[in-house]
Amino acid sequence: MRFNDDVWLCFSGGNAIGAYHAGAFEALAENGIEPSAIAGASIGAITAALIAGNVAGERADKLKQFWSLAEQSSLLPDARGRRIAGGFQTLMIGRPGLFHPRIDWSMFGMPQRTSLFDPSPMRRELLKLIDFNRLNSGAIRLVLTAVDVETGEVRSFDTLRDELTVDHLMASSAFPVFFPPVMVNGKHYVDPGVVCNLPIEPLFADLPTHAVTCLAFDAAIPEGPVPHNVDAALIRAQDILFSAQSRHAMARIRQRLEASPRDSGSAHSSIQHYTFQDEANMESGLKMIDFRSDSLKQRWAEGKRTALNALREASIEIEEPVTA
Repeated sequence: MRFNDDVWLCFSGGNAIGAYHAGAFEALAENGIEPSAIAGASIGAITAALIAGNVAGERADKLKQFWSLAEQSSLLPDARGRRIAGGFQTLMIGRPGLFHPRIDWSMFGMPQRTSLFDPSPMRRELLKLIDFNRLNSGAIRLVLTAVDVETGEVRSFDTLRDELTVDHLMASSAFPVFFPPVMVNGKHYVDPGVVCNLPIEPLFADLPTHAVTCLAFDAAIPEGPVPHNVDAALIRAQDILFSAQSRHAMARIRQRLEASPRDSGSAHSSIQHYTFQDEANMESGLKMIDFRSDSLKQRWAEGKRTALNALREASIEIEEPVTA
């Protein structure tokens, strides 16, 4: 693995699995890795904005504050059945710190609701946690993606040319049915997950003029066993849907880089694609809405493990985690 001085990061969508991205970034930050560009989709966009919109020493803390709002207390021992129950609890009451169920007023003649949840608490919290002046300053290039509801086209928003606001974050994380579309510049946008869940292509829309190392962290698991029950089938369906997108996107970008002139920076750039792994075999079919504290801690730890292994592969001396 080549590890160039200029590091780019890419974070996929994945909702509650996004704690994996936060853990990965914390490990990189603890070892002095400072990205110059970050791309994100859905929860990955929020992770990216929390990093780009804060000073270096506060980024991991801001990520922890965000995830504490999403966290669902889990007093009982961790088990897959309880994780399934955690997912159903989210469907019933949402995560009050970030989103809550909408009241259906249609029986009283009011307009019907277009989503299950109201994400206005998350909007308020993001405005508290992110300094948008810093985010737009250019210190870190930020690329967010969303999908135009009316055309189905993926749109990227890039601080190289756009001024990003909380609306862009809300649009990128507005998964249809769960959350309502968000208007940005007169158009309605939603989460890009079902089209472009790993926004590696928007990040490399213009190939770099110098050598970069891009670390892409993906919430989808590409390989898995044949399902033996409905829960396992739901897990596999999600992972196949999202990982297939990632595989094709990575292949296209690598092909472009390989076709670059030998003396160009692009030809000497490297993209490393890392995927979440359920090492404990605890995830359920409702994993993307399972916010139990046990689940989030395990995903965060998996992100740290993945990032530290990436640094070891690059022969970078790392700060080994302290074990109790």
